[in-house]
Amino acid sequence: MNIPTPYYDELLTSWLFRISRANYTRISVIVDKLFKLKRFYERDFDLYNFSKIELNTFYEITKLSNIEELQLRKYNGFLEENIDIKGRKRWISPISSTSYKNIFYSTRFCPKCLEENNYLKQEWRLMIVNICEKHLCFLQNHCPNCKKGLKYPNLYYEQKLSECHNCGFDLIKSEIVKIKSNSFHIKIQEKLLKILESGYYKINQRYYYSIGLFYLLRIIVKNVMKSRNIKIKYIETLEPRTLSFLLSYSIVLLQNFPSRINRFYKKNKFSNINRILDKYRYEKQNIPAWYLSNIQYNTISTRWYF
Repeated sequence: MNIPTPYYDELLTSWLFRISRANYTRISVIVDKLFKLKRFYERDFDLYNFSKIELNTFYEITKLSNIEELQLRKYNGFLEENIDIKGRKRWISPISSTSYKNIFYSTRFCPKCLEENNYLKQEWRLMIVNICEKHLCFLQNHCPNCKKGLKYPNLYYEQKLSECHNCGFDLIKSEIVKIKSNSFHIKIQEKLLKILESGYYKINQRYYYSIGLFYLLRIIVKNVMKSRNIKIKYIETLEPRTLSFLLSYSIVLLQNFPSRINRFYKKNKFSNINRILDKYRYEKQNIPAWYLSNIQYNTISTRWYF
């Protein structure tokens, strides 16, 4: 079997896709060969928790030492406390499935990166990443020709990785939206990635785990959407350019905490904690204590560190 070398930041599904192309066969055949697994398309392999039995043959054939280096599971304890394969994730874009295929977009992409290297990067499924810093453009999350969300790996092994599974449009030809290198959005993205990689952030001379901040950001993004009358039920369907703005604005609201965000809530008539937390009001144990104890009172003047 031909086994191309995985890129250090490549998604597992992307690598399996390239293995299937290198051997001129369907990816389901490759998965059966490597893992002894059937019904490949019902699983999100970038999040799948393989058993030791499933990994034995895989490691023997591929000589890879740690499969999690190609998976999003490596963000367990950093992005979420437990990234389970079931259900939606707060900051990981979902792969189209039978239940959500008409609702959610999935893998995002940079047309220029696809043209240069033709593989899918792990960070493209992180919704805190909405900009390609190398090519200074916003990522895209659907085919510009048929408007369908991307499905990887696609069903047809004759297709290239850069081709839309639905209409065959070459995504390399997608028009890009440029952004300046000194953009505030890029700086915020870099800061969030730094927090994700380190697993902590600092506020009021104290360190806190990153999980709470990412949990909180989801809440604030939803509040900003509500304030701007963005009537979209799932943030997963937002275009990366819009989500980048919402994340940047949410971080700005947390600066000089709690005065700035309290003014925001007062201006938009978010009058009580239940209105602010909405459906998260029963999950307060996941929200940082410094936020919960101060959003109703302008009592702390602090600097925000990353």
